[in-house]
Parts: sequence; C-alpha cells; structure tokens
Amino acid sequence: MRNDYDYMKKLLDVFLEHPVPTVNLDDLSELKDIGEHKFVHHMEILIDKGLICSVWPDSSLNFSRRHDKYKYPNSPIRLTADGHDFASELERPDTLKVITGRFKKEGLSVVIDVAKKLAKSRIEKELEKLV
Repeated sequence: MRNDYDYMKKLLDVFLEHPVPTVNLDDLSELKDIGEHKFVHHMEILIDKGLICSVWPDSSLNFSRRHDKYKYPNSPIRLTADGHDFASELERPDTLKVITGRFKKEGLSVVIDVAKKLAKSRIEKELEKLV
C-alpha cells in the first residue's frame, strides 16, 4: 500500500485541532471508517518514523493482526516534536501541493526531508526581507 499524504495530513490535523495534547483512537474513528487497512498502515508509518507516540511510557502502539482484524492499542497518543513540525508544515497548501504532485510515490523519509527543505527555504526568504 502506498502512502497517501492527503490522508496522512488529515490524521495529523486531528492532533493539531484537538483541544488537549493527546488523542484516543476514538478521536480518529472518522478516518478509520474510511478504510481500516489504510488507517492502520498510515498510523504504523507515523509510529515507525517517531511522529506519534504513546503517552504511557510502558505502552507500545502495536496494531496486532489476526485474520485481517486489528486489535488497537489502548494508550492515548500524541504528536512528538518532529510530528508537530511535520504536521505544521503540511498545513501549508504549497507544501502539500509539492508533496502530492511531485513526491507522492516517495517514502515518508523523503517527504519529511522535502517538507524540512521547503520550510527552510521559506524561512530564509522571509529573513532576507528583514535584512
């Protein structure tokens, strides 16, 4: 299954828009209802890259599988600092357009690097205006 960066943005937006710093999987149920396999795939990719993590230090965020059924972790989850950075950059329409237009078949590591470079370039241009 390929990464869907529009879908990933929607997942990350739930965290950004949530009134408290943690979410439960119930808060993501609307996106889970779109497709359970798609949901688990994207959640696991975000976990693998350290963009989201469990709030409880002794709890893992494993989605165990059995006959195409998933057992979900019970722990509340949160965005990490890197997760906030990436989610914030995806909020920029120009960044998401570049990623979905030119890098949609790339892995998340590449897309994170692209987002960082786009942010750095934008910031450098803004700083030049101040000088």
